[in-house]
Amino acid sequence: MDKRALILRLSSLGDVTLTSCLFDPLIERGYKIYLLTYQTYAELFEDDPRVQVVPVKREEIYKVHRLIRGFDLYVDLHKNLKTLYLRLRVGGRWLSYGKESIRRRLSV
Repeated sequence: MDKRALILRLSSLGDVTLTSCLFDPLIERGYKIYLLTYQTYAELFEDDPRVQVVPVKREEIYKVHRLIRGFDLYVDLHKNLKTLYLRLRVGGRWLSYGKESIRRRLSV
């Protein structure tokens, strides 16, 4: 595996856990998987050999762009201002999930 993919999901215990459904499809496509998440959630995957966690402290999220350069693929599952900032600083190929936040909120 020469290609590396970084999945970004910073918070929300359930949402961070759900990122695991992306591991196998990405591995099948030849990627080594990394997950950027807040330090609080890093231990969720410490026994999962499919992924290497890149933990970050909440107060250091705007500095992490230096650490995450050079991946072949970035998968932004958070899609907020923090990850938009990282996209602009890091560059590269980014994919994200359309959460349709406005539509979801209006339907409640």
